[in-house]
Amino acid sequence: VIAANTINSDVDAGLVPRLVVYVDDNFPSETLGAEPGFNGDCDADNITNSVPATAYGYDSFDNINAAYSAVGAGGEIIVCPGTYPTSNLDIAKTVELTCAFAGVDPMTSLSRGAETIITPNYTGIEPSQPGAPDRFIDITASNVIIDGCTIDGDNAAVSTVYGATLNALTAFSLNPDVRTLVSMNNTNNVQLVNNILVESNSRGIQYFGTANTTTANLVQNNRIDRIGDQGIIHFDAYPVSIFSNVISNTPLAIHYQNTYANPAVSVVLQDNTITLSPENGFAGIWFNLMYQNTSPIT
Repeated sequence: VIAANTINSDVDAGLVPRLVVYVDDNFPSETLGAEPGFNGDCDADNITNSVPATAYGYDSFDNINAAYSAVGAGGEIIVCPGTYPTSNLDIAKTVELTCAFAGVDPMTSLSRGAETIITPNYTGIEPSQPGAPDRFIDITASNVIIDGCTIDGDNAAVSTVYGATLNALTAFSLNPDVRTLVSMNNTNNVQLVNNILVESNSRGIQYFGTANTTTANLVQNNRIDRIGDQGIIHFDAYPVSIFSNVISNTPLAIHYQNTYANPAVSVVLQDNTITLSPENGFAGIWFNLMYQNTSPIT
């Protein structure tokens, strides 16, 4: 006799973390547990689907926040081309966020084709939303990789009260919905590579840390543009190597602030291209308040 059985499915309960999950903006029409299919989206770019998705709501999703919740520590989130409105993404476990152009240096371009565009679904810097976070992507885990994404702080569907003021101050078009695009705090071996980062009220990439940071973090082959204050800012004894990035339309491209004793890890600043104009350029590279025996800088 088979009767009165209860089946708790991982598909809807999310009980077992997955090591590979997929995100595609073609998925919303899928029903929970259905075979998602990729509709050709991920086959036309640099993502190879060696482990195809099996069930919507289990290892495939239509938004990045749900995919992050489902993936296990040490896992990978593969995001197909498309536009993904996203609430603040707090990355507190080791994951790899692999977007459409992983491994492809954008160089001077602001579009490589069918991009994975991650944009806020809130207006975080408006006074009407004082509780909204000012760090769009906030990384507190080590060994995180973000590769091949476009992170755009201006969601055209959301209005901001700051655009006109910033336009007047910076002399270039700027209508951001976030203060900082990507922030890292006390992390080791985080890699931000091959991304396009555009439109923020204040900062493109920021780093905070202490002498406990023992392994250099990496910012390489990123295109950074239309940032209200600082393209990249490095706070305190926080080792980060900054290679081959292209930065433009920001008053201060690279800012080292309060850099003090952490002699165990060196900092490399190499082969970056910075374009400043008389209207909006304050400094290309600024070292401020470097004291004690600082981390060696090359």
